[in-house]
Amino acid sequence: MIKYTDIKIFINRIKNLIVDSKTEWQKIKKEDKTNKQLLKSFLIPFAILCGTISFLSHIFENEIYASISLLITNVATIFAGIYCSILILKEITSHSEVKSSDCNKMILYSSAVFFLLHSLAYFFDEGSILRAILQLAQFLCIIPVWNGLGIIMKVKASNKAGYAVLIVLLITIIPSIFEKLFSIILDVPLETI
Repeated sequence: MIKYTDIKIFINRIKNLIVDSKTEWQKIKKEDKTNKQLLKSFLIPFAILCGTISFLSHIFENEIYASISLLITNVATIFAGIYCSILILKEITSHSEVKSSDCNKMILYSSAVFFLLHSLAYFFDEGSILRAILQLAQFLCIIPVWNGLGIIMKVKASNKAGYAVLIVLLITIIPSIFEKLFSIILDVPLETI
């Protein structure tokens, strides 16, 4: 059963990754969570939150089937996008001193900023200025990525910019591919994505 304190910790983690990512990465660095614990305490609730946001943004304008399909598309996109991004980052860093668990944390927590802003953009009509602002703001995920590279992954200063670009590309492009794929499979109109 999910406890109130777990929800509070979860919400504070997302807020702090956006507002004060350096301090939040220091807290994350001290945590020793297994992959299963990360899945249970962060990824599952986060995917459900983003899916619910997209569902609520469409339920009043569309049929229930279309809204549920969008929810499923978003949840599946988050899981598949994060999983594949982690696998790619682990493969790229396999010959370095970067730990596998650090790759998990970097992708999982940094992508939270991207996915949350991406989900909130659904509340606004296609072509509206607020939707465009939120879609641009998704790339604020570079801030936790940049700060996390110095704290979690401990990459050399000369490699930091390259890793930052790579990770931002992974957490934005890979999920976008899955989003298009799942939208085709679930027959979700592409203009709602």
